[in-house]
Amino acid sequence: MRDENDKGAYLPKAIKKPSDVKEQILIYRFDGLSDIISACAELAKHSFSGDSSAYATENSKYILVIKQSKENKRGASPFLLAEFGERLGAENALTLCERSAKIAGENAVMILSEL
Repeated sequence: MRDENDKGAYLPKAIKKPSDVKEQILIYRFDGLSDIISACAELAKHSFSGDSSAYATENSKYILVIKQSKENKRGASPFLLAEFGERLGAENALTLCERSAKIAGENAVMILSEL
């Protein structure tokens, strides 16, 4: 049993330290179809590797959800995506995705980059 003053204090299993998290999820909203297509084309040019899906909202906005390994050197760059859209927090994105139509379920980046 550890002492409460120990620097490696006990953390419940449900609480993970940020360094333990192996995946990163990026969620972006785009104002138009051309914006999400352009963002996906840029990601494809940079050899993007990761899971992605895309949604269309009721008010003609588009959402791109990207799940990638933190160690992935060919993942999505938040800086690149910010040129085309706005990053969303997870709490907003979940609601938006639930109320939106899925336009590409898997490999959305590759699918949309070819349009």
